[in-house]
Amino acid sequence: MSNSSIILSYQFIGEKITIYCGLFILITGVCGGILNILVFTTLKTFRNTSCVFYLITASIVDTAQLLTSLLVRILSVGFLIDPTTISWFCKTRMFFAQFSILVALGCMSLATIDQFISINRRQLCSLQSAHRYIFIACIMAIIHAIFFSIYHDTRSNVCTIINPNFAKYYTYVYIPVVIGILPIITMITFASLAFISIRTIASCNIHIERLGRDRQLTAMTLIYVVFIIISNVPTIIFNIYLTTSVTTDKILLARNYLIVSIVVVFYYVQYAIPFYVFCCVSKRFRNQVIYVLIDVHFKRFQQAANKLNNNQVTPGIEMNTLTNEST
Repeated sequence: MSNSSIILSYQFIGEKITIYCGLFILITGVCGGILNILVFTTLKTFRNTSCVFYLITASIVDTAQLLTSLLVRILSVGFLIDPTTISWFCKTRMFFAQFSILVALGCMSLATIDQFISINRRQLCSLQSAHRYIFIACIMAIIHAIFFSIYHDTRSNVCTIINPNFAKYYTYVYIPVVIGILPIITMITFASLAFISIRTIASCNIHIERLGRDRQLTAMTLIYVVFIIISNVPTIIFNIYLTTSVTTDKILLARNYLIVSIVVVFYYVQYAIPFYVFCCVSKRFRNQVIYVLIDVHFKRFQQAANKLNNNQVTPGIEMNTLTNEST
């Protein structure tokens, strides 16, 4: 096989992975995010829980990340529609993408911390505190994302960093530390502590409903944290590799393109998978999903449809009655 055929094969496979795997992740992720929000906001047992508020916020920004980043990548790679070639769209996309990444990681870090504290010192956790922490996290994420918007622009039809110093910060600080080591260590530490605490708390005199909910949330957040780490580590490692290796070999560049396609698609799995992780981990959550979809919203839909049909039938009956009386 010639070099050109190898290069074309790498490019072809990379494009197909981005299109088909990307579309699958996008569709399932958006549906899963909506279902997460629906379940968490419908059930009273969740609505007043600070940990769940972090999960709701994470679901919102996860869905936004899929729609603002993954969808644009699918359009540009698979359908040759790249709106980031326009300067303002490049800057806007980078702003929302970085905002979503930071808030999502911040929410999951706060959720693990909150779950550990709520098990041991429940009085220190409240919904009002969660609102305050999320507000602070959003402000910090906005400030950070503004710099991404400022230092990104379109050059030769490519949305890229235009400031060399910011490029160094992105490579050596942002990727390995800000969205790498710092949130990973935080999530691992507090998720593990929460898991250890919940295993010993069963022997204490605690309300059975609270114990069941704490076990459920701890298991859900712990397993989801594992998936976040698995999704992030390959991206961090390969980003460092790309920035430290310089090559002009076309075959190697094409191979890197294929690896990038795989790594990027795998990276977006973390934004699409939470609902399905929660369903696999917790039987209670699966039952709650069925209850919310069928016993709550489907019945409401049926009642609304029946009411609408009754409203449509009644005028017809009254009109026939008036006609008969007139004749």
